[in-house]
Amino acid sequence: MHTTAALAVLMLLYPLVGNFFIAWFVGAELERGALLQPDMLRSFVPSLRIVQMVGQVVLLAFPALLLAGWQSGRRAPWSPEVRMWMGLQPPFDGGVLVAGAGGIILLQPLLSLIAALQERYLWPALGEAGREVLQQQESMELFLRTIADAHSLPEALFVLAVLAVTPAITEELLFRGYVQRNYMQVLPPAIAIVLSGLLFAFFHLSAANLLPLALLGCYIGYIYYCSGNLFVPMVAHFTNNALALMVLWFTPQEHTTAMQAERMALLLSPAWWFLVVGCTLLFWRLMRWLADRTVRH
Repeated sequence: MHTTAALAVLMLLYPLVGNFFIAWFVGAELERGALLQPDMLRSFVPSLRIVQMVGQVVLLAFPALLLAGWQSGRRAPWSPEVRMWMGLQPPFDGGVLVAGAGGIILLQPLLSLIAALQERYLWPALGEAGREVLQQQESMELFLRTIADAHSLPEALFVLAVLAVTPAITEELLFRGYVQRNYMQVLPPAIAIVLSGLLFAFFHLSAANLLPLALLGCYIGYIYYCSGNLFVPMVAHFTNNALALMVLWFTPQEHTTAMQAERMALLLSPAWWFLVVGCTLLFWRLMRWLADRTVRH
């Protein structure tokens, strides 16, 4: 119960403190909704990136370490006992590390198909509520595209640190290292994995991506359970974020109606379904292989 309560507080504070940081960094002249305007977004990109990184470290990683220290006997947040309790200790199985990241890659076609099916059938069926979901998704994509935009190699590396490395570390410290680790002490592993995966999905506050994020969170929780080492889900999480960043970098920013229709036709085509089936079968085989190498907790 205390784990869920602590997470609820952090999930409430995260957007509130994030908005405070934005107002502090970018100034009081930003009115409500102004950050959704492309020109306004671009002028504050460096500040927004700093807000993103600092917010995750301060509001996710640091509380997770403090709570883990309390949970493991009121230890210092970075003590060997806390690191051992969370699974932040060497050695780790290199094969499991590579397999965990590989599973993320194999999941991408299925996650893309789910998103396309929702966009094509679910959201239109929900009427006004569905249109609001799509509008929120478009606004979020605009925000991410803007802060991810890079014009040099150093800037690209910094963006990678902000949008891929930092979330992979901070979110895994919280959702797997603290939340799932606590749940596994009192619940069957499967329930602990599903609960942490659902909480991970709700934390991102994206109705359009709720189901894909839940599946992703459950998989990352599963490889944490199998490996017993938090570095494995961190690497898998980084792989997912890096892939998403590559998509943002190498796809056009302007989404015309024709381009959207072409993308939807591809994701719903028989060729894509065959790709999904093939990758899913390989993914299932990978899951079985990971289960055979599960560290007994």
